[in-house]
Amino acid sequence: MHMSRIEWIVAVSVYLLVAGAGLYVFERSRNSQAEVTCQSSMGMLANAIFKYAKDHDHHLPSARNWWSDIYPKYCHEDDPCPKAHRSSGVAYAMSAELSGVDVRTIEHPDRVILLYEACNGVPEYRHRGGMNVAYADGHRAWIPRPKQEDFR
Repeated sequence: MHMSRIEWIVAVSVYLLVAGAGLYVFERSRNSQAEVTCQSSMGMLANAIFKYAKDHDHHLPSARNWWSDIYPKYCHEDDPCPKAHRSSGVAYAMSAELSGVDVRTIEHPDRVILLYEACNGVPEYRHRGGMNVAYADGHRAWIPRPKQEDFR
């Protein structure tokens, strides 16, 4: 049984459409996995920062040197966000406003960002147009990229 040219084109088109949909679903799944891995890494780093604070009279490390203050004593893994540029060093930054702050004095720690995704201190929006952050109370969340009008 021979297929006509039109039947052949329709069959190939359907095949390509199904393959494209499968690739789209696969890519979304991979991106979700990277986002979850990133949040997990941020949780470990936030816990390491809190351990540091406990040993230093409840004071957080310096925002400039936080990584060297916690690694390797409080954090044994260098497991950055899978979407981070490996050559840029640490994949996260600590909020400068919290540098050396006593954790007991932070008002509304559930709304104060402790760590955020960054490259050389500059925020990076790596996941679904937003970024993962860790708050001063230890919880982690994804936040959307702010719109330009939010800066007025």
